[in-house]
Amino acid sequence: LLPLVFPSLLAAMMMVFAVASRELVTSLLLSPAGVQTVSVFVWRQFEQGSVGDGMAMASVAVLLSLTLMLAAFRLQQRQAA
Repeated sequence: LLPLVFPSLLAAMMMVFAVASRELVTSLLLSPAGVQTVSVFVWRQFEQGSVGDGMAMASVAVLLSLTLMLAAFRLQQRQAA
């Protein structure tokens, strides 16, 4: 099964990497001094060797995004009914 899925999985990973790196570069170039976005904070924590802090913030960001998306989805379902 893995040999059949591997090409698609690799392509998906490359697309996600391209989008994520573009967002990080944009944040690094356009953010004013003293302002940090989540992606810049996570990147700086990894760069400084504080992997735990970076992973914790990334996990919080993913959970918060997922919670907000699920809430919006449920709100749309209620309005449609």
